[in-house]
Amino acid sequence: MSAIVVAVLLGACAGPARGATSTALERGALVEALDGYDRMRQLDGPDRELLGRIAALLLEQEAGGADRELRRQAIQELAGSGTAGEPVLQRIAHGEGPSRVLALEALARRGDDRAALELRSFADDEDADARAASVLGMDPEEDRDALLEAIRWPSPRARENAASKLAVLVPEGAARAALEETSRVDPEPAVRAAAVRALGGYGPPALVALRERLSDPVPSVRMAAVDALIRADRDQAWTALGSLFETPPSSQGIEAARLMLVRARQGDEDRGARAYLLSALRAGEPSLRSQAGVALVSLEPSEDLRGALHEALEGEDDPGAKLSIARALMEQDGAEDEARRALRALMQSGLEMSALQSAAVLAEDGDDEARSILSAFLHRPDPVLRRAAARALARDAMRPDDAREAMRDHDAQVRIGAAGAILAASNADA
Repeated sequence: MSAIVVAVLLGACAGPARGATSTALERGALVEALDGYDRMRQLDGPDRELLGRIAALLLEQEAGGADRELRRQAIQELAGSGTAGEPVLQRIAHGEGPSRVLALEALARRGDDRAALELRSFADDEDADARAASVLGMDPEEDRDALLEAIRWPSPRARENAASKLAVLVPEGAARAALEETSRVDPEPAVRAAAVRALGGYGPPALVALRERLSDPVPSVRMAAVDALIRADRDQAWTALGSLFETPPSSQGIEAARLMLVRARQGDEDRGARAYLLSALRAGEPSLRSQAGVALVSLEPSEDLRGALHEALEGEDDPGAKLSIARALMEQDGAEDEARRALRALMQSGLEMSALQSAAVLAEDGDDEARSILSAFLHRPDPVLRRAAARALARDAMRPDDAREAMRDHDAQVRIGAAGAILAASNADA
């Protein structure tokens, strides 16, 4: 049989397989759609757009399930998939399903005025989550008093939403006072961090409160305070943060140095940030060395930076720190091969998470062995590893087809994570 005849026959078979897949999608038959796609793929090759539609159906069905936490995760994946998830979010938001409020909230965060208006109507709802979401629909000017009340509601989500809305009321004194109090006394770190971020827009009057948050017991709040200080008053922030560079490396010091270097690339002075980050590569705590490696990506390639990263990589024995330093070294001209060798050694080390993360970096760079290793992780007993591998294949390596089997996983969180990554990879705008 000639090659032309074979191609014609395969094309004729592929047509019905594609049609069957589309029909299954229209009927909401997920398993049939997955089966149909597998048949079509064998005959006609991968179809990223069609696979994305299957992933969207999976997330829509999970968003309508009985488990509240899984519903929330499905909506988060839809919201994180860029424009690809927008139609499904709109359908859920304006339907009658259990995730309607969650979808409206996701759309309101994107600036959807219609969604915000609908959320506002839930202010007196019996459901605590609906009332918390309603805060996002409040108008800072018209609902000022309601927001000042909401920042003290029992629901942490309501308080967090209220803090973000109060950021608009600069330079309103009562709003700033409420945010300062929340940043100090709220028991939830996420709420304190939201209040701190909001205070960053209030300028110099908020500096005292923001400096206090540099000693918050939770790292995420301290990180938020560093960024907020710089937004509030850059010159004053450097005075407050510069003293960090005179102490041993710390997480907030490294974050301050990273932000300072970003500003330096925009024309500001370095002010010792570069030297501080290089010294952090020798910190006693592995997590600090790892954080320093991530931050050093902000620096322009240079011979001395390459040398410092090379020296740090050679002496590093912690897998997480080695991974971060190797990734930074990959950005240095002429050091790519050395960095890849280190990542390959981690990938082949047998240390599961380090091997997976290293494979993700190499797969993004087009490494076939790394993609094969990530595919093998889809069959590991630990669902955390399976989920991470699926996301790495779909989003880092941009091989969503290689991750499609994870949408059949028996663990719902793996299915949801894989579908979100596949949907995000289904178009260039995600």
